[in-house]
Amino acid sequence: MFSATGTMMKYILALDTSTPETMIALIEAEDKFALPAKLSLETRSHGPVLLPSINRLLADNQVDKSQLAAIAVGIGPGSFTGIRIGMATAKVIAWGLKIPLISLNSFEHLVTLYLNKNKVSPPLICLLDARRNEVYSCVYSKGEYSLPNLLGNTEVSDFMEQFDQAVLAGSGVQLHRETILSRKSNQFKLSKIELSPLGLALLAHQKYLKKDFSSVVGVKPLYIRPSDAEKNRKNKIKKP
Repeated sequence: MFSATGTMMKYILALDTSTPETMIALIEAEDKFALPAKLSLETRSHGPVLLPSINRLLADNQVDKSQLAAIAVGIGPGSFTGIRIGMATAKVIAWGLKIPLISLNSFEHLVTLYLNKNKVSPPLICLLDARRNEVYSCVYSKGEYSLPNLLGNTEVSDFMEQFDQAVLAGSGVQLHRETILSRKSNQFKLSKIELSPLGLALLAHQKYLKKDFSSVVGVKPLYIRPSDAEKNRKNKIKKP
């Protein structure tokens, strides 16, 4: 495909496998005013569907891999296995095509979606389902992000006490709805914003235009909770 000037169009390929869904987006790289994005969402396990879904999205839009200007990948927090699959795939593509890698964390993803339609807001509390009745939390306020944290069900209510008002977003909101609203319910707005291919496209495009790239070798996943494998390894080390 060619641009209006007759040059070959360049695209950003973005993918996120940190949730049970496989999210992929294809975005025109140099379009500073609009965001024509081709989006893909698969609900099956990541391993078998990721590469076929990428190839299908490129083929359906007549985009050759040589037209990719960058690849963006979700680094979590989320599924340990899913994140590893996505990051390994993105690194191979970036390395093989010699294109920049863009890392996208899930809290930035939620904030980007919210600010796409809301210019000003009270603190935005991002809650992501961490399973085991826990959530990953991060607060965005006045352009700054707090340090991410892992909260158990009993800790969510105490965590909310520090806010006079807030907007909440993410997959953890509905899971802990009753706990969240048990205190100061009138001050909290529960949004329906969750991670999506559109948010993936928006954030990837913004970072590309800013040239906010990550090292293919140095980029790391955002793990807040240690994996079961890591716990088992530490337990074995502790044994006499």
